[in-house]
Parts: sequence; structure tokens; C-alpha cells
Amino acid sequence: MENIFYQSGSAKNVFELQGIFDMPDRYGKGLDWSQYLVHDAASLVLRYLKTLPEPVIPFDCYSLFIACLSRDAATKDTMTSIAEFQDCVINLSPLNRQLLLYLLDLLAVFASKSQINHMTSSRLVAVFQPSLLSKEPQSMTAEDHELAASVMVFMVENQDHFLIGLTGTTTGDGANDVTDSNEQAMSDRIPEGVSEPNSLPRRNSA
Repeated sequence: MENIFYQSGSAKNVFELQGIFDMPDRYGKGLDWSQYLVHDAASLVLRYLKTLPEPVIPFDCYSLFIACLSRDAATKDTMTSIAEFQDCVINLSPLNRQLLLYLLDLLAVFASKSQINHMTSSRLVAVFQPSLLSKEPQSMTAEDHELAASVMVFMVENQDHFLIGLTGTTTGDGANDVTDSNEQAMSDRIPEGVSEPNSLPRRNSA
């Protein structure tokens, strides 16, 4: 779909979907999507992220992720930056880590179809970055936004290195791929005793 995440869905449909996905005990599982548009679903994802109390990468982790790309950027190679990001991802709380990894995978799938949907990694990050990586909004400068966007573009374009703790990914064509040996090796780096949750963080009821 062209301009997915840029074109808003129906306000009525998105409000209705929000109520469905907030309703126990199924929280939208098994929903018949035939009466809704793709843009309704995309807008719902963005609304969910914008209502979280903090970005997916919490405020207190902002500087750590920024440093991975900005520190000695002129002399550091890509794999060194990737290794530093991997350490940052592993040290996120399990819920935040799981949600970040799902979103990176999602954005990479859309970016891989940019010839059709016109959504390059840069355009996708322009929409998602404030909900993914940010300081407190009142303290974010234009330069801060630019740095955060650069970090997220890097992570989306290298997302196959960040599938930490996931056993497989879904391709843009719907096929299920098994992660390669590098991803399995990264999953082994998760601290002992940390398990992957089955649910994602919920927004505050307010």
C-alpha cells in the first residue's frame, strides 16, 4: 500500500479498533478485518505507540543508543557499531526489548517493499522515531531529532543483527524464515534467567 503510515485511517474506525484492542479478554484476537482498511490498522499501531508513557527505548537509555552511532563515527566500522547496539538492546527490560525487536522487523519488511509503498527506512523512521527513541519532548532539539533518526535508520537497515531472542522472522511475502546462526548466537547473549514475555507492554489506561 502506497504511503502506509503516512496516510491516516478513518478516525471512526481507529477509535473503534482501539476499543476492541483494549477490551478483555481477547484484546482483538480473532478480529474480522474485512470492514477496516490497511490505513486504519497502521494508524492504530501509531496511536498505541504514541500513548505509551515513554518511548520504546526509555528516556534513560537515549544517550546510550545515541553514543553507539556518534562515538568516533569517522573511524568506527559498521560491525563495531552493531556490536555496541546489540549490547544496548540486550540491556533493555524484556518488554521493551521484545517490542523494539518486533518493530524493527516490521519496519524492515516495509522498507524492503519501498519500490511499491514508497516507504524507505528514512521515511518510516520519520514517522516512528519520536515513539522509538527520544529524550523528554521539551528537551529535544532539532539536532537531537536528527541524531535519533540516524540511529533508528541504522537499526532498521541492520535489523537482522538485532533479532535477539527471536526464533524466526516473517518475510514480506508472508513466509516464515528461520534465523541464521548469527542471530542464534546473539540470542545466547541474553542474560541467564531473563525470559521473553508473551505479551507486549500496554499503554496506561489514562
